[in-house]
Amino acid sequence: MKEKQPVYLRFEDAVRSFDIKPTLLARAVDQGLIRAVKLGEEIVVSREDTENLARSPEVVGEAALPVYVPFEESLRRFAVDGETLRQAVERGEVKAITIDGTLAVAEEDVRVLSIRVNLWRQVRHLEGMPIGVKDASEKYEIPLPSLYRWIQWGYIRVISEPAGKGRGKKRVLNEADVAYAGLLRRRLGGKRGKRFFNEKLVPPRSES
Repeated sequence: MKEKQPVYLRFEDAVRSFDIKPTLLARAVDQGLIRAVKLGEEIVVSREDTENLARSPEVVGEAALPVYVPFEESLRRFAVDGETLRQAVERGEVKAITIDGTLAVAEEDVRVLSIRVNLWRQVRHLEGMPIGVKDASEKYEIPLPSLYRWIQWGYIRVISEPAGKGRGKKRVLNEADVAYAGLLRRRLGGKRGKRFFNEKLVPPRSES
């Protein structure tokens, strides 16, 4: 069963609906009691949290506001198609809320999805192609320590492990994953000591 998207209200609508003073609601948002995000230039707040605040006006915590954009606007701003974005929302890869019956998505999540999808489309023709570790390092200009680390973390898939002892028994990698990592390294990283490849940026292999 699909998880129901949380419902958000425009700030002024929340004030009217629950008869809350704007200063109290603003203070609760500032202190992190109310989940709130920016939708364009407006602040929208969680209906559920606002209802709880009306019953018990306490203030706790502190949190920065994540930025959300309407679904259709996100398609114009980022190089990702609607079906891909909808599937990412359903899988929980992109956070989403409903405001006035309209779906809005987390801007940063969509940005990351756009990077993953568009880099993977450049290399997915290499899916399943074998390449040795040393050749992968040289061809895609990835330092061996980084390559071994990404293999260990599961970011780069291994097609076959060395069998037995002796020379010529090589670990074989999936070249598509290595090529993706090379593109990602050139786009986001490449500086010594800078970690840029994480689980959020693992390629969307379902698009193969």
